[in-house]
Amino acid sequence: MLTFRVILLGIVFSVSLGCLDNFSPEVQKTPYIIFSMGDITKAGSNRGDLERELEDILRFAKMTYQRYVLTIEDYTRDELEGDLKEYTLQLENFVAPLLERAEEEGLEDIAKEIEGYYKKLIDAIKQRLLEI
Repeated sequence: MLTFRVILLGIVFSVSLGCLDNFSPEVQKTPYIIFSMGDITKAGSNRGDLERELEDILRFAKMTYQRYVLTIEDYTRDELEGDLKEYTLQLENFVAPLLERAEEEGLEDIAKEIEGYYKKLIDAIKQRLLEI
C-alpha cells in the first residue's frame, strides 16, 4: 500500500492507495483510495510560516496536475467542465491572494510556480474539452 500526505486548504490528509486484501480475488484487483485526516495535534503546524505553507501547496499543485494529466482521458465532458470551473475558482480565489501575500514577503517565485501549475492544469482541461 502506498501512503502519502496531502495538504488541501490547510488540512493535512493521509492518502493510501492499495487493494482490498480481505475480499475475493475479483474485488482485490479493484484499486481504492482512503482519505483520512492527519494527526489533529499537528494540524496547521506550518501556519504562520508562509514559505513552508507555499511549499506544501506547491507539492499539492504538482501532484494534482500530474495525476490529472495521467488520467485526463478517463473524465467525461461534464466532469471536465466541473473541474474547469473548480480549478478556475481556486486560481482566482485562493492562488491569486496567495501570490499577493507571497510578493509582500519576497516569496513570489514559489507562488508563481503554484500559479503556473494551476494554469497548466486549466489549459490541459480546456484542450481535452476541445478534443471530445
